Amino acid sequence: MSQYEKLVELIGRVERCQEKVNDKSGKIWNYSAEVNGKRQQYKLLNAKSPVDYEDEISNLLIWIWGYKDHVRKYLEEKGYPPSQADAQVQQFIRKNKNIMICCDVANNIKHSGLDSDGITGLRPELKEVGFSAPQDSWASLNFMFTGEIILDIADPKKVTYHAKIRDKNGNYLGDALNIIDEAIGEWEAFLKLI
Repeated sequence: MSQYEKLVELIGRVERCQEKVNDKSGKIWNYSAEVNGKRQQYKLLNAKSPVDYEDEISNLLIWIWGYKDHVRKYLEEKGYPPSQADAQVQQFIRKNKNIMICCDVANNIKHSGLDSDGITGLRPELKEVGFSAPQDSWASLNFMFTGEIILDIADPKKVTYHAKIRDKNGNYLGDALNIIDEAIGEWEAFLKLI
């Protein structure tokens, strides 16, 4: 398989990951939390869990960072010397803040933290993953005798998810999905130039 074919395969994988992260449907998610010194049980029905959303965002971040190696190898296949291909890709990355953020967050996820402040100098992390379900998205909200609270979603399309990216000082850098979408756009623009 040529490097071009591998790059096309990666683009398809990223597109499939984007479709999956935007699909809000789900089955059952059980969650337990400490509330006023007591263990509270929650159940979410028919909507994606925040855990699944975080996994999907993490996968996208890692695959977006994977563009770096695919593009470098594609440039080498086109005849660029390895050092020139690497320099061109590195120069492009350092001019695109969203790709650098994706890089740092992906490395943070893959390597159980960053040993430095990363290429951004900000040591960004994925934080505060969750969702909001407006009342008109509910089928029912049930408070069970057992103490369990069950939220059954009738229209998952009305549920909104968020995953914030914050720097080492807690400053908000943006919503992860927005940063990812911008980074994909930056890679697409670069690919049109090569």
